[in-house]
Amino acid sequence: MINLGEEKIEEMVRCSDEALTYGEVLAKCLNKHPYFPSIATNIYLFNRDVSQLDLFFDDAHEKAVNISNLYISQLLPGIRKLERRGSVKCFLTNEKENATHTNFIFDDYPKLSKRLERLSGKKRYVQPALVSIARDVAKKISIECPQEFKAYLVGSASPKSVKPFVYYRNRDVIESVSDLDIEIFAKEYLDTKSLQPFFDEISRKRKIPLNIIVWREVSESDEGMIKKALPLII
Repeated sequence: MINLGEEKIEEMVRCSDEALTYGEVLAKCLNKHPYFPSIATNIYLFNRDVSQLDLFFDDAHEKAVNISNLYISQLLPGIRKLERRGSVKCFLTNEKENATHTNFIFDDYPKLSKRLERLSGKKRYVQPALVSIARDVAKKISIECPQEFKAYLVGSASPKSVKPFVYYRNRDVIESVSDLDIEIFAKEYLDTKSLQPFFDEISRKRKIPLNIIVWREVSESDEGMIKKALPLII
């Protein structure tokens, strides 16, 4: 029987020498490597397009649904009860409070500092690969779509962002549970739907979810985002 109880969670946090992501706690409870539980749960909970998992895994749908249900119904309530009791502390790096890869759990702050410092170093290590992937996407759009546009690497993958980019393996095989966010700003309508097979192939090859968003105008809120984004020179 799978044990997602509070005592198990507290023991994991106490025995770890650094902060854990929620997805890593989930994986330890399931006795699995954290990549599948983390990415499957995030795709299921936030994209709602579980077929995207077919890019990374075979026959993943049922397992993703089951794991996600365990995560929501058992693990998260256990974490929150422990946090209310003061047994653990939690740190959220963005607004997605249920995300497996951007939330951290720990029992003392040095463990959190140690983890964030390690992730920062890993992010610098993998940065050339992330920028290369993003530029390949922007270049393909520029070839297939004649409209003028500007492209930015945003979110945790941007070197200007302080948000941690969580991934496993190495620069050649990036098993990422953080999305590669690319935002496109075009003056005219720009349809990238026909390029989805190309985007899917990149995701499949590099094992990283792509999140490509096309906008017609730049708003005031976008200007704040752009300051932390990396312009993609094509």
